[in-house]
Amino acid sequence: MVLGWRGGSDPDVMRPLFHSAFFGKSPVARILFRDEHLDQLLTQGAQELNRARRQVIYREAQEIVLRNALVVPLWNRHALVGASARLRDLALDPQGSLSLYDAWLADA
Repeated sequence: MVLGWRGGSDPDVMRPLFHSAFFGKSPVARILFRDEHLDQLLTQGAQELNRARRQVIYREAQEIVLRNALVVPLWNRHALVGASARLRDLALDPQGSLSLYDAWLADA
């Protein structure tokens, strides 16, 4: 069992976790579940440019992952941020972490 969190702004984040081509090559490929159809979907999803077709591909890949209990989601990470009304350009990155790179304080 591995307890961890992985996310990203693109569903291709699944490929290093579940594609058998990454076994022994990626530190996150620890599940070692080999499924040719899942490999095909992940390869296809990484190459597909049409957003609607990618959604269909990754939905099917997620169904394989969940049906085989390759991961068991236990919680969903949320970021709660409290800030002054003077704070401007505060942002969350695609993984939901606080980004202060462009933040600044407006005059009162």
